[in-house]
Amino acid sequence: VLWMFQKVDDRLIRIKNNPMTWLFLAFYLMIFLGIFRSVHWMGWGFISQAINPAKRWILPTLLFFPIAISMYDEKKMRLFVYAIAAVVFLMAFQSLRDFHSVGFGHYSDSHRLGGPFGVGGENDLAAFFVYFAPILAAVAFYEKKIIHKFALYGVVLLSIVTILFTYSRGAYLGGIAALLVLGIFKKRGLLIFGVVLALTFRLWVPSAVTERVEMTEKHIIVEEPGEIIISPSAIENNFEKSTALRITIWKGALKMIQEYPLRGFGFLMFQRFMTQYAQIAYPMDTHNMYLRTAVEHGLPGLAFFLLLWIVPFFAAAGLFRHGELPLSKAVALGVMASIIGIAIVNLWGSRFFREELVGLYWIILGILYRLKTIELSMTAKKGAVNV
Repeated sequence: VLWMFQKVDDRLIRIKNNPMTWLFLAFYLMIFLGIFRSVHWMGWGFISQAINPAKRWILPTLLFFPIAISMYDEKKMRLFVYAIAAVVFLMAFQSLRDFHSVGFGHYSDSHRLGGPFGVGGENDLAAFFVYFAPILAAVAFYEKKIIHKFALYGVVLLSIVTILFTYSRGAYLGGIAALLVLGIFKKRGLLIFGVVLALTFRLWVPSAVTERVEMTEKHIIVEEPGEIIISPSAIENNFEKSTALRITIWKGALKMIQEYPLRGFGFLMFQRFMTQYAQIAYPMDTHNMYLRTAVEHGLPGLAFFLLLWIVPFFAAAGLFRHGELPLSKAVALGVMASIIGIAIVNLWGSRFFREELVGLYWIILGILYRLKTIELSMTAKKGAVNV
């Protein structure tokens, strides 16, 4: 609030001119309409219940503006990036300490720890590193100072090890997708390196990780009928419990989308109605951000939500292609890789609304758009000199 009211007129003009502003407003409108849609089912008292969850969606996005419309120069942007690297390092260090306390020998559900994300937060923890490690890797590619370069590579390596021991298969795929983007656009050798690692993963990953990957498909009945999945189908019986549950939930979510494809059921209404559409004994999360958004806000709401990734992705692609500053190219490449990783991770979980998970995403986008403004100013000055 203090930041906003300093030079308020100037800041409002820059907020208005930022291309993300109108996208944010559409996103906020989507949430508010979803809340009022929920009132149809739950009554006006629901609004008080929705305030805190809605805050978790909205407030992190506000972290974008203090950096995106600031007057900070490229050196300050670099400091922000290194501050983010320090946060990622601390997260990885603390998480690996926790993992060491339970051991790395064989896979067990009890060995899945959420670290700073708490009990049940292991998939969010894995997503955190998929979201932000690619950005640090991209900055390391362009870093000229050897000490800084290897420090960043060290943080990235710790992040990769942490992802492995979260045993999150969705994060494994998201990390591989981000690696492919980095390889395609900058380090082609990463593609060969990645293929070799993938083909030989049984030789170098710990046995616990191998067990976790190979347990996805097991031709056994996942449970006694009625325990969680009320009547498992042939498809669900081909997988272990976690995967089978997701399949059952997704089938129910698709039925819900068919019921209200445009309006959706309303904010937070998926769990309220899911047992009527999915063969599940009690309410659970969708384990898919796309389906959750489409169920609760309709297909138009899903389209607005996806723009939060699509618009920055193309902004980053443009900056990567035309930017002159090494930091601009690095952050742009990292954002592209990160968004691809985010898109993959959210196929297997609803992982884009926790403040502690996505807060840094909006800060990084602020850095991206500020660097874009700096580049435009440099181009304008060159044009003026030429004239």
